[in-house]
Amino acid sequence: MVCDHPSENRHLRQPAYKSLSAERQTRAGLEWRRSTPDATVERRSAPRYPLVLATEVVELSRGARLNARTSDISSNGCYVDTLNPISQGTQVRLRLTHYDEIFEAVGRVVYVSPGLGMGIVFETVTPEQKARLDHWFTDPNREF
Repeated sequence: MVCDHPSENRHLRQPAYKSLSAERQTRAGLEWRRSTPDATVERRSAPRYPLVLATEVVELSRGARLNARTSDISSNGCYVDTLNPISQGTQVRLRLTHYDEIFEAVGRVVYVSPGLGMGIVFETVTPEQKARLDHWFTDPNREF
């Protein structure tokens, strides 16, 4: 039974997307997929190594210190496990320790997982420090 009042015929109206042809719906879906980043694609520019290193992080603006550990590291940055990560965008000084060797760099927090840790990109690394890091990655006898 069809009533004369528009609100009574709501169930007879098709949703807007139903009025699109199947071909247009498919094209719209493909365009959406192309514009959405693929979470499974590796976007890092350097390989990561699963190295657990003692880490001291100093927030440069306030001087606040945090002792934690890395869970992985690359030549471009590292992920630091900590319950209290520093805010995204904060510039930090890092000091990573492996036995009696120390790697130091200035970096910036680029990713925060509240209660879990933070990703830090290295911004300033001296050639000497870069060589030390590369040695850690390539040493066949390394134990971390």
